[in-house]
Amino acid sequence: MSSSFFAIKVTAGDRRMQYVGGRWLTFEMRLEKRLREQFKRKEVTANLLFEEKFYIKLIDWWFDEYKAIQKINEMQTDLSTVKTKRDLYNIGLLALVQKEGGPMAIKKKIDELYQTGQISRKQVYDLKQAVKDALSNETGQKQSEAIRELDKKIKQAVRFYR
Repeated sequence: MSSSFFAIKVTAGDRRMQYVGGRWLTFEMRLEKRLREQFKRKEVTANLLFEEKFYIKLIDWWFDEYKAIQKINEMQTDLSTVKTKRDLYNIGLLALVQKEGGPMAIKKKIDELYQTGQISRKQVYDLKQAVKDALSNETGQKQSEAIRELDKKIKQAVRFYR
């Protein structure tokens, strides 16, 4: 299964977002292989979509997949939000993450450092945790207008699916 939406491509296995360009606000979940196992049914046919219980369950699954995606806010390096040394550290780390191409890119580079033996497994964990902490901190970030709009549309779709 894979999921994707507008300027972000998502693999359901890792539920992280990667910027790939574009402007369309859509979210889709593609079920391509082993449908019987994913739906826990002996047979999967198009007629299932006309069964209300199945359709509602599918919409709920789609919504759960969307909620599980780590959404990345817009990063800013505005020093006016800095109140502590920790805030300054977070903004600096956000600037580095942005310079390197986003959270996925920096985590990939950390993995490459580990693969080449330049850092230990503990250092990989510590560095990735620092990136995660900086991304979860509100300082130096603002919620993306596109993500806010998509959240609203997704919730509307789930509310009115009957």
